[in-house]
Amino acid sequence: SYVGESGIGFIIWTVLVFVGLTVPLLFMLWQAIQILSGRKEFHLDPQKIPYFEISLAVMSFAMSSYIILDFDQFIFRAGFPSIRDLIIGNLAILLVLEGTRRSIGLPLAILGLLALAYCYIGPWLANIPGSTFFAHRGFTPSRIIDQMFLGTEGIYGVPLGVVATFVFHFVLFGIFTMKTGLGKLFIDIAMSLAGWSAGGPAKVAIVASGLLGCISGSSVANTVTTGAFTIPMMKKLGYSKEFAGAVEASASTGGQFMPPIMGAAAFIMAEFLGIPYLTIATCAIVPAICHFFAVGVMVHLEAKKNKMEGIPRDQLPRLIPLLRDNGNLVLPLIVIIWLLVSGFTPFLAAFWGIISSVAFAQSGPRTKSFFVIAALTIPLVLLQWNPLHGPFYGSLIWGLLIILGFYWSWRQANFFYWIFGPIGIALTIYLLMRGMAAELAAFWANLFVIVAGLILRQGRMRLEHVLECLEWGTKNALAIGAACAAVGLIVGTTTLTGMGLKFANATIYLSSVTAGFISKIDILNLFSLDQTALFFTLVYTAIASLILGMGLPTTPNYIIVSIIAAPALLKFGVAPLLSHMFVFYFGIMADLTPPVAVAAYAASGISQGDPFKTGLRAFTLAWSSMYVPFAFMFSPILIFMPWILQKPRGAFPVLDFILILATVILGIIALGAIIIGYFGDHLSKLQRIILVFALFGLWWHEITSSILGAILLGGIYLWQRLRKSRREEKIIQEAMAKVSPADPDK
Repeated sequence: SYVGESGIGFIIWTVLVFVGLTVPLLFMLWQAIQILSGRKEFHLDPQKIPYFEISLAVMSFAMSSYIILDFDQFIFRAGFPSIRDLIIGNLAILLVLEGTRRSIGLPLAILGLLALAYCYIGPWLANIPGSTFFAHRGFTPSRIIDQMFLGTEGIYGVPLGVVATFVFHFVLFGIFTMKTGLGKLFIDIAMSLAGWSAGGPAKVAIVASGLLGCISGSSVANTVTTGAFTIPMMKKLGYSKEFAGAVEASASTGGQFMPPIMGAAAFIMAEFLGIPYLTIATCAIVPAICHFFAVGVMVHLEAKKNKMEGIPRDQLPRLIPLLRDNGNLVLPLIVIIWLLVSGFTPFLAAFWGIISSVAFAQSGPRTKSFFVIAALTIPLVLLQWNPLHGPFYGSLIWGLLIILGFYWSWRQANFFYWIFGPIGIALTIYLLMRGMAAELAAFWANLFVIVAGLILRQGRMRLEHVLECLEWGTKNALAIGAACAAVGLIVGTTTLTGMGLKFANATIYLSSVTAGFISKIDILNLFSLDQTALFFTLVYTAIASLILGMGLPTTPNYIIVSIIAAPALLKFGVAPLLSHMFVFYFGIMADLTPPVAVAAYAASGISQGDPFKTGLRAFTLAWSSMYVPFAFMFSPILIFMPWILQKPRGAFPVLDFILILATVILGIIALGAIIIGYFGDHLSKLQRIILVFALFGLWWHEITSSILGAILLGGIYLWQRLRKSRREEKIIQEAMAKVSPADPDK
């Protein structure tokens, strides 16, 4: 059959099964989720599913079953839909829009409807002033339904396929590792590293969010996890409710850009561009670090401005004991990074990450032998190595580790719990002797650990915890799946009408007009026309992304802007990876863009601050990090371009990279000082103006302008420090003068 013979067919079939399971669950459970979470009041009992919801769920299941049961014939009917196809396709579109409205909100559902309407009204746009760029010949309703329902560029397109095959598994990995205690470990590490400095709790939020971003691609999950610890500490230190929530939200949003587990949009980008996910993750390393550095600069300057101290060191956890007692929690993260770097598929890497995290979580005070089994099977997975086949010294070391491991675990537990360790290793060796592949033998050994651990109930994770993780993973899949299905309507519209190229032409025209105006007033010829036109194209693309972000979360925002706005950058000769990374970065800001700033609103729920003010403050804090995408567009070496795409790769330009990175760091500091109004001291209006010129000099990444910008920045800092020291010296002298000298006669 087509499913068995075609990889594409298998992916479509997987998507159909995913939709057939998640959309019915969305209709059946979402009402109860809204009521029980307190986000909606309803007169019905949340434990009872209304008949209307059941009917929608049944229709959703039937929608996917209709295709699955007749899959072979359905595929070959694409382009020639039957009457039944059109009826069910129309119903499918309505169900997707309703599911999106419930899970994501009205804005994305409205965008889906507008996309469908645009397919039909194209011919009439030619007669409307200002919309001629977007006119097209128009399409019949049957052609529109065929595109959206029967093809692979509509509802069942790339975005939903990526969610079904990659994203869901990485979401599960993040949830499982958080449940094992890795999130708490990261927060404690952040406390140890940054809690003592000025504005300590705020910096803890930034460091913890960066570490948690390694395992969680969700800004909301990151915000809630770290914010529960850091926001109360920030409020205690004196930060306002809104600022405390804003710091946490702006830092946590960067978690979607932090490798190795990035947001869902990164996986979709890899599929769009046909580039390995590992390449995308590698390119994101420096921009992600720069984002957290930028937020850190804003927080540090705010703390210095308001004289906020850190947490006393004796109240902070110590780093070495933390790593000694809980360092094993990081091992699943190492497994997943190793597998990705080794060229394994993201699906397989996520699978082993989940298995190893649950297996290591079975290790407890009485079941240390479970840790020995899980640890000793790691080289079998990472290296696909059979220790029975040598090399001799490797097998010898593996055998010695078995003896040492079980001796160590014997001293920590009684015989009943300890004996499960030798049984697990004996099972592994037996399977290897029978000729089983090393990674498969490791799987059965880890499965033995998981099952035995769940029965004995001595580890960090028990059966109810596993079920809870699966529940949360499913809830996340409901919202992400519905969003990507609705975005499929917009993707299908763009493919059908050529809207991406039309938008690109309109953007280029607008940026060219703006650049032409700038060139007329640029009497010194400081900027070339092409460079200025590219700059304004980037600005308009960023604005489009931010406007969409006012009503959409990150993933649909990225997909829409990448297919509509990114083609404008391609026409300037910008590499596809660069343009998509730019769009992705600003798409992440969607979670901070009011009025639908989901990360900021999650933080405000913890801080008890005003949600809208928290969103605005978080967006302001993120301004300095918005310098980063412009930086790597003008200096692609920041994301290792074009070196990372070269085959074979030559020598990496280390010196150029260091110089550009130093310029970017100085630019972030300058922008942060301008926004906060503080550098070494409070900034005067004149000093802010000088810093603006310094920022412009650092912006273009040219030797002369960068040196001038650095000199201006350094000069302002020295000016600030000198003025502050003189003021403090004057205060000391005045204080001493007020103290009258003792009377020598008394």
